[in-house]
Amino acid sequence: MKRCTKCNEIKGLSEFYKDKSCRDGRYVWCKECAKEYHRNRRIRIAERVEKANKRSNDRVDSKASNPVDLVRERKKKYYKEYQEKNRKEINAKKKEAREKYKQYVKSLEQTVLDYENRETSKSFRDKIKVSLNVNLELEVSLTDNTCDILAHDSTATVDFMDDRNQPKHQ
Repeated sequence: MKRCTKCNEIKGLSEFYKDKSCRDGRYVWCKECAKEYHRNRRIRIAERVEKANKRSNDRVDSKASNPVDLVRERKKKYYKEYQEKNRKEINAKKKEAREKYKQYVKSLEQTVLDYENRETSKSFRDKIKVSLNVNLELEVSLTDNTCDILAHDSTATVDFMDDRNQPKHQ
C-alpha cells in the first residue's frame, strides 16, 4: 500500500507506475492522477503552441520573416506614403530638373554648332597640333570656351582665342 501525493488516497502498489528512481520502485502519483496530469499538460502545450503560431502568423503576414526583411518592408511603406503625401512637390522638382537638363543639352548643341561653323576652327586645330609637336591623331573635344586634347593619357586645355588672340568670352 502507498499514498498518492497528488490525491492523498492510499492505493495498492499495482495502482502506481514503476519508477526505479524512487526508493520503493513506484512513482509518487497514482496512475489516474499521472494520466490526468499528462493529458492536461498536452492540452496546455498545444494551446501555447497555437498561441505562438498565431502571433508568428500575425507578424509574418507581409512575406518577411527575418528582421532585415521586416525593416525593408517598413522602409518601403514609409517611402510610398511619403511619395503619396508629397507627390506635387516631387513632380515639380522632377519637371524642373528635366527643364534644366534640356537647357543644358541645347546650350551644348549650340556651342558645338558655333565651333563647327567657325572657318578658323580647322586651322586652329592644326596650329595646336604643330605647337604640341604631336604627329599622332589627337582626340579634340570642343566645349564652352575650351578645347580638350587627349593624347597618350595626357590632357591639355587650351582657351579659344578670337582673331586678335584675346580670350573669347560669351
